[in-house]
Amino acid sequence: MVDKYLNDGERVIYELKYSVKLDDDEGFFPYLTDYRLIFLKQRGLIFKKDRMVDIFLKDLIGATMNEKGLIFKKRHLELRTPHTTMRVYGKDKHILDFHKEVSKQLMNFKR
Repeated sequence: MVDKYLNDGERVIYELKYSVKLDDDEGFFPYLTDYRLIFLKQRGLIFKKDRMVDIFLKDLIGATMNEKGLIFKKRHLELRTPHTTMRVYGKDKHILDFHKEVSKQLMNFKR
């Protein structure tokens, strides 16, 4: 599904198999490539429509993770660029795994 949005030579490094909520919109599947973060959502049963939001890693100035809840923990990840802040909500383990992969890629990218 994400392949048609990849540029030449771009490859998916990490793919979360579970959907997340992006700000106030649910149902996005996040992908981490060697150049950007892609959030992809497919709508419609018969006539499929895609919605894609991406952030280039070079534009990312910070990623902060916050946690809520005592028993049923939920995390959200704040992704900051010079122009916007996006919040990614999901289950505790999914957001933690995604944050680790994004951080790893950012460390490699910024060198």
